[in-house]
Amino acid sequence: MKVSKILFLTALTAMTAMCSTARADTANKSFIFALQEGPAWLSGGGGSHIQWGGEVLYNLIGPLEVGAYINYLGRGTLTDPDTNTKLSANYLTYGGQAMYDSSSIVSGTSFGARMGLLHNSLTRTDGITGNEEDHNSTNFSIGPIVEYEVPINTNFTVGGVFNILFNTGDLSHNDIALMATLKYYL
Repeated sequence: MKVSKILFLTALTAMTAMCSTARADTANKSFIFALQEGPAWLSGGGGSHIQWGGEVLYNLIGPLEVGAYINYLGRGTLTDPDTNTKLSANYLTYGGQAMYDSSSIVSGTSFGARMGLLHNSLTRTDGITGNEEDHNSTNFSIGPIVEYEVPINTNFTVGGVFNILFNTGDLSHNDIALMATLKYYL
């Protein structure tokens, strides 16, 4: 029992030291590139779907990072069994974001905001005539983002992202996402 406690405390200390040391290694790097993927939930009965995306950030001053993001969410295709009419939809969100590296408070954390556009694409294909109708709209989106990351070496981290995008427009759902992330510091 005593040995397992010592091993646990040693491992915990090593992990804490690794996180704080690796974050110090990435603090002097200017650019951050991230890939993200995970489930997203849409408000108003939009259901859950897989969302993927990316970020490019620049370390502006100290803990402040600014950059751009892009996310894609494919809602899939629904088919009416009686008429064979197909309905497919997807969302593409993109814009700017600002992040504050709060690792000095809680190791590996950062928070910020995203602001951009949501391009909503909806295609209806008539099962009898084969005619397609496209309904596209571009709306404003804004929302908070929180990230947590753990370094795997001096340039890469893995972690998670939680963000909510509040979207305007009649055909738009609010987007709540919880995604895994892989970051590269350059």
